[in-house]
Amino acid sequence: MPPITRPVVIDATTQTGFAGTPVVEIDGSKLANGDGLVLGANSTGSTIKGLDIVNFTGANAAGIDITSNNNVVQTDVVGIALNGNAAKNTQGVLIDASNNTIAALAPARVTRLRTTPMQRSMSTTAVATRSGATRSTPMVRGSS
Repeated sequence: MPPITRPVVIDATTQTGFAGTPVVEIDGSKLANGDGLVLGANSTGSTIKGLDIVNFTGANAAGIDITSNNNVVQTDVVGIALNGNAAKNTQGVLIDASNNTIAALAPARVTRLRTTPMQRSMSTTAVATRSGATRSTPMVRGSS
């Protein structure tokens, strides 16, 4: 998928049938390689909310790849299909930027937080779930 290159709000929580778990799925199973959603250059300040993101399994592929600052990713399910079956991505959420907030439903996993010396004074807050959580019963833990 092409990267997002300007600030956007993708809010799938407004879709009919949303009751705390996503009803809109982005499925990468037909792609040979590539990331799901990429918050690329100039997308600073974006919000990604209420999506189910699965099956991005190429080399180094991520369900969500964040390369801009000050974004919010929340109420998303990364790696479990709408039907509740495992549908892993090679990497869950990949962050190569700072001041992002990740608050995802099961079993989202922040794969890697990579910072430069300049970014170390900035923060990214990650609130994700432990393995074994289900789409409807996330178990939350914090890390940064």
